[in-house]
Amino acid sequence: MKIRGNILQGESPFVEVDPMNKTQFNLLAEKLIKSTTQREAVKLHMLDGLSAYEAEKRIHGRVTANVSRDAKRITSEFNFCVEVAGSEFKTIITDTEALRVK
Repeated sequence: MKIRGNILQGESPFVEVDPMNKTQFNLLAEKLIKSTTQREAVKLHMLDGLSAYEAEKRIHGRVTANVSRDAKRITSEFNFCVEVAGSEFKTIITDTEALRVK
C-alpha cells in the first residue's frame, strides 16, 4: 500500500493498492474455499493467468463453472479489506493532522 497526497500541503490523502499477492490469496482462499483442488484451480486462474475454463480443465478434468465464481468472491473480499484498511488509514492520518494543528 502506498500513500499519495501531501497532507501538510492540504492535499487529500489517498491509498494506492498493489495487486493481490500469494500470501493474501492463500489467506482469503483458505477462508472462502473448502476444497484444496478448487483453491488450486482458482490460484491458477487468478495468479498464473489461466482462464477459468483452462484452470478447471487442468485441475478437475471437466468444467465446473465454480472457478470464476470463487475468483469473484475472493476479489470482492480483497477489495473490501483494502477499502476498510484505506479508510482506517485515512482516519488515522486525519486524526494525526488534527493533533498537529492544535
